[in-house]
Amino acid sequence: MTLETLIADWGLPALFLGGVFEGDGAGMVGGALAHRGAFPLPSAWAAISAGAFLADQVLFQIARRHRQMPRLQRLAATAAAAPLLALAARRPALASMSFRFLFGMRTIGPLVLGLSAIPARLYLVFNLLAVALWGALVTALGYGAGHVLEQLFGRLDTVRHLGLILGLTAALLAAAAFLHHRLRRRREKP
Repeated sequence: MTLETLIADWGLPALFLGGVFEGDGAGMVGGALAHRGAFPLPSAWAAISAGAFLADQVLFQIARRHRQMPRLQRLAATAAAAPLLALAARRPALASMSFRFLFGMRTIGPLVLGLSAIPARLYLVFNLLAVALWGALVTALGYGAGHVLEQLFGRLDTVRHLGLILGLTAALLAAAAFLHHRLRRRREKP
């Protein structure tokens, strides 16, 4: 079985799982694979978005149903949760959408919002919109990255192409983490 066959058979289910467990990197890889013709770009977008939506809804419902768990109470008391809880109190729709685009909030965002007073239906609708936008963005970035790599290096074999996409994705995520850390430290200084 070749890598191409494996991707054709299992690529979209793997992207769905990537949306559940990872997110940005999986979406970029999905977009790059769509650029190579492994599957249509809208299919990659739908798979990554559906996985992310499922993960967000499950985490929200866990927090909503188990608010009294000590671990969730400690999460709600953290400095990272405070701004999102304040935003949820003032603008619940914006809070339901924004965490998806904030670095480091992908997993704790739905948990924190599940502890807030946001109505579950409102969260569902605005989270669906946010996930659809986010999915379109990350798969488009991956598609564009695949195009750029093809322009720079020609049509590479699948393994090298994926290696370059994964390396590029790791570099972008590392740069985002570095910038996030620097901005946070700058804000904390007196």
